[in-house]
Amino acid sequence: MANLITANDSKLLFTALGANGVFSSVSGLTMVLASNSLANFLGISQPQMIFELGIMLIGFGALLIYFYRRKRVHVANAIAITVLDLAWVAGSAILVVAMPDLFSSAGMVSVIAVAVVVLMLFDLQAYAIWRARRITLRAAPGA
Repeated sequence: MANLITANDSKLLFTALGANGVFSSVSGLTMVLASNSLANFLGISQPQMIFELGIMLIGFGALLIYFYRRKRVHVANAIAITVLDLAWVAGSAILVVAMPDLFSSAGMVSVIAVAVVVLMLFDLQAYAIWRARRITLRAAPGA
């Protein structure tokens, strides 16, 4: 099945998905449990935004852990996850550049640090998808 990537096709992809799932889930849980403190630390006046973002991250992380544990993912899902990571990085960059007064100094450093981690996960996932698809297409009959 050329539309599926399995753990046998790409250990790197599933390692990245698992790491991304844990990072997203832990980040989301922290945001939910400590939204007031985090909002204060980041310099954001509305802790409800932190709480809601945390809920979304928990859901995203749970989905990634599901794919990791299942040991197979449709190519379209893997690409969608990877694009969402890139959107996170782009959104962080836009906030940092366009609204530098939105965050405290510590908040700015935190947003950039998280964006760097997400960018690394994006890179690993994108490379692993490309490599797995290349190997799968080469192995396909008639290719």
